[in-house]
Amino acid sequence: MGKLDWQDLEFASGRYTRLRRRSRRWHLTFLLTALLAIPLLAAAGALPYPVVRNLLVAAFAIGFLGQWSGTLITWSALTRFPCPRCGRRFIMIWWSSWPTDRCKHSGLNLSPSAVARARENGGVELS
Repeated sequence: MGKLDWQDLEFASGRYTRLRRRSRRWHLTFLLTALLAIPLLAAAGALPYPVVRNLLVAAFAIGFLGQWSGTLITWSALTRFPCPRCGRRFIMIWWSSWPTDRCKHSGLNLSPSAVARARENGGVELS
């Protein structure tokens, strides 16, 4: 067939890597917000001032919803990332959607080391 140009591969690899990093960051902040909220909201329940308690609960609820929506948006973008070789969703397959650097359908590798090898070879075959 043809070859996938290494510049296109490098561009797709950079986009995918940034998206995975952003997704990991949102997942981590979501988890930390949830873990931080549990003891602080339990301590807020012992506060004698209902206005302060309600403000703390509202602040954590807004933060939690913000983190949850950010996590959902980045996960959605990550699952819709198209493979440069086959055009299908890069990480989605019926039994696993765990993000890896390899396409679940065509086997294309978007890791930085694979992109460096493609640069040396002048591209990747589209077979």
